[in-house]
Amino acid sequence: MFYIKYKINFYWLVGKFVCLNKYRTTNIIKKCSEYLSYYFGDSYSFSYDKVLTMRKLFLYFPIYSHDLEKIGWDYYLELLKLDKDISYFYYRICLFCELDFISFKYMINNNIYYRI
Repeated sequence: MFYIKYKINFYWLVGKFVCLNKYRTTNIIKKCSEYLSYYFGDSYSFSYDKVLTMRKLFLYFPIYSHDLEKIGWDYYLELLKLDKDISYFYYRICLFCELDFISFKYMINNNIYYRI
């Protein structure tokens, strides 16, 4: 995997680019995936599905803040599997409690959202 200091910011910007340019060209996600794979030399990190996930990150968190950098990409992969409102709830709790990934997954798997 390539090294980027602010990986979440980069992924968020890719998602924003894909969302804002979806009407300018056809197959923007595929073209973006191919370009990033070529540029960084990493076809796995920028596959079509990964770029779709980056787009979903932008749609779930449309306003970028530096709080997004406080948790890792693995957390977002779990959050993006949930509904938007529920994922934002877990995101705020994760930031507030400074949860590690295992505790975070445990909280999601036990449906804490529905118990409150």
